Amino acid sequence: MTAKTLHVAVIGAGIAGLQFTHDLSRRGISHTVYERGSEVGGTWRENTYPGLYIDVPISLYQLSFAKKYDWSHAFPRGTEIQEYLVKASHDHDLRRHIRFDTEVVETAWAGDHWELTLADGSIDTADAVVSATGFLDKPTMPSFPGMDTFAGVSFHSSNWPAGLDVGGKRVGIVGSGSSGIQLTSSLGSLGATVTQFVRSPQWVEMITNPPAPGWLKFLGRHIAPRVPVLAAWVSRQLLGRPKLDRRLWSTWIWRIQPGPERVDAQNALREDILHIRDEQLRTRMTPDYEPGCKRIPKSDRYFLAVQEPHVQVAVGAIDRIEPSGVVTADGTVHELDVIVYATGYDSHAYMRPMKVTGLQGRTIEQAWAGGPYAYRCMSVPDFPNFWVINGPFAPVANISPTVCVVDQSDYVCRLLALTAEQGVATAPTAAATERFVAAIDEAMPNTIWAGDCDSWYRSGDRIILWPWDETTYHAMFAELGIEDLELVPLTVAVS
Repeated sequence: MTAKTLHVAVIGAGIAGLQFTHDLSRRGISHTVYERGSEVGGTWRENTYPGLYIDVPISLYQLSFAKKYDWSHAFPRGTEIQEYLVKASHDHDLRRHIRFDTEVVETAWAGDHWELTLADGSIDTADAVVSATGFLDKPTMPSFPGMDTFAGVSFHSSNWPAGLDVGGKRVGIVGSGSSGIQLTSSLGSLGATVTQFVRSPQWVEMITNPPAPGWLKFLGRHIAPRVPVLAAWVSRQLLGRPKLDRRLWSTWIWRIQPGPERVDAQNALREDILHIRDEQLRTRMTPDYEPGCKRIPKSDRYFLAVQEPHVQVAVGAIDRIEPSGVVTADGTVHELDVIVYATGYDSHAYMRPMKVTGLQGRTIEQAWAGGPYAYRCMSVPDFPNFWVINGPFAPVANISPTVCVVDQSDYVCRLLALTAEQGVATAPTAAATERFVAAIDEAMPNTIWAGDCDSWYRSGDRIILWPWDETTYHAMFAELGIEDLELVPLTVAVS
């Protein structure tokens, strides 16, 4: 059989899309990356709010082919990460594959290939589609009565207006996730009077995040890239700068199974909230659910910031928005000039609102009518040669997303080799997918996320996460698992 010449469509030029275009290029696989924005970076391009920083140690959150050792902090600012991604796209000649300002609005299986409809109405074709749109891409806005009547400025935290000066303004922060905590911690230093509206208090891990000393950055910039042993040492030195509680960081096992490690980790979080000296405020801000059930934000000063005179925390529900500000359920009117909705993302939208249609006209909406699911965290029955990167059940709560993407990219490239050699597209069988999902459901009750709380990890009654350790995740991709795949014949083109 003559090998088939393939062309792959990668949707999104965030950190996952950049990993894929590098890996596809290295293997000589023709591809196009479609990026709706005018620059790479994904969430790091979109989010520019004051105080934004990554709350995963940066040594665990890097492109596998573009290691950087001269970071300013172990948890650097978002602007530094965005600069790193832009530089990597130039340094590794990735941009020649990227079509900027090009949005894919629909993709449909056309018998032996995919047809991609772009926002301008044109249609492109590909033999395979990699959806690298990210799992925190679609902002979620609340629906309080009167939102459209507010007389001041209001926006989602991912749409921070360029040039907005909050100095001297009364700013309301709606939300207590990572974005809300970072904003509440930072805006006071910019001269704002801050009110954070907290429907559900959070367990927050208190960290330190000191700047890297000049000598460490010098080694990281000039010597470490050429000396692997020194590179590893510099990374360890940077990671060791923050004072991280070993009860939370010495092992991940406490997240996936009960035991003394979980007790110790939860006690660490309970102790962190003691940074709030005011007993009444501490009581109001102590969550009523098990520590770790939700994603754990990290901060070097949040519990200190909420005790400052220019910061107020309103714990409880919001009743409505009025022209002058926010009215909480207790009837209090909080007069504001700016409202920032730090209300997160639809973490289970994945590629949507892009429309995806597979075999026999089945749409992804129909496939996921009962909630999102996937085989090996990335593929869905009836959608041949279509992969959702860091899709349903990906271990985004216990393994760095960038680490996950390396395995996924290698796996997809191996499947593409099968497509080229045998002229078949692949999709998981329904039976194999059901077994995979059933195993996850069976293991999930042991995890910390199965506690009684409302988190973005949940979709209905199911928790959309990976319930095992990193070793198990890597092992899953050791074999292609041909016996679990449906092989869909393609038209063969001479290479």
